[in-house]
Amino acid sequence: MEIDTNQKLPILFCHYGNTHYLRYTMKCAQLTNPDTRIILLGDSKNQWLSKYVEHHHFSDYENSKLLKEFESVYRVVAGPKSPLRKEGDLKRDWINFVFRRWYIVHEFCKQKGIDSFWHFDSDNMILDELAKHLYKFQDYDCTEKCNGTCINGYVNNIKVIENYLLKILQIFKERNDYLDLLQKDFDTKNPTYAFTEMRAYQLYRDEEKIKSIRMTTVINGEYFDDCLAQQHGMELEEYTHGKTLKKVSVYNRQFYTKRVNTNKALRLISVDLSWLPFYFFEIVYKQLKIINHKSNSSKALSLTQLCPATKKKYRTIEFLKRAPQRILKKIGFE
Repeated sequence: MEIDTNQKLPILFCHYGNTHYLRYTMKCAQLTNPDTRIILLGDSKNQWLSKYVEHHHFSDYENSKLLKEFESVYRVVAGPKSPLRKEGDLKRDWINFVFRRWYIVHEFCKQKGIDSFWHFDSDNMILDELAKHLYKFQDYDCTEKCNGTCINGYVNNIKVIENYLLKILQIFKERNDYLDLLQKDFDTKNPTYAFTEMRAYQLYRDEEKIKSIRMTTVINGEYFDDCLAQQHGMELEEYTHGKTLKKVSVYNRQFYTKRVNTNKALRLISVDLSWLPFYFFEIVYKQLKIINHKSNSSKALSLTQLCPATKKKYRTIEFLKRAPQRILKKIGFE
């Protein structure tokens, strides 16, 4: 199938609740892709973001035949110490959700007549117009993130998702011996592990010969970040108490990282802020706004150098959240 590489495909996000950083993810996507449909599949708690992006409720797409079949065969396969066992902020089974969201995405696209699209986790900030980068992936079924373990980014055809969902159903319906072996391993050797949509995707990709490419693949000196908190061969910088992230420099109206072994600067098309403090979302968004409204900077500054005031503000907020009532009263914050 030939693809119009100038086509501005819809960009989809899924999120339950009103996490603080979500506004910056949505506003960032809107800023860098102003003429594109930015779609948030969410709930009543984040419906207010409809003033920035197109909002749809999960509940309107939860009655599909495929999803009902999934719910009838799904079971938790996880170690006793798996962090994914805990319920989310809306009292939902998180392991169930990471599977379930793809059934909702499929039903939404089917009802809305969407065949090809972009999909990102809600902690990913898009730094450039995605239509400019479609040509890089047009010969693939889909792209991968999560160090090559999950489907995310570009989806060539909705059938790629539909067949993925059918593979998940087959695993839960017909591979009980396989799931039992995983559960035994999680109970005895890897108590923090769980069977999620990632492992299911790897089975799907390998068994069905899905043609995929990692979004971290450097093409024309550019790449999509997989996780800013992981090194991936790039220079690091410390942001607090021994914790590090890729050193991201903002220079000449662009975001860059630098390879350790070649000292070569590579332009970022997106950043994944998983496991990082919320203030980084605000810092990235503010820098994007400056880039869009001001002339080029002659000096390269890293993210941790750019907005110390933002970092200080968030530290103050966290302190006030934890401070005992007597301290708050003493300093006048009661």
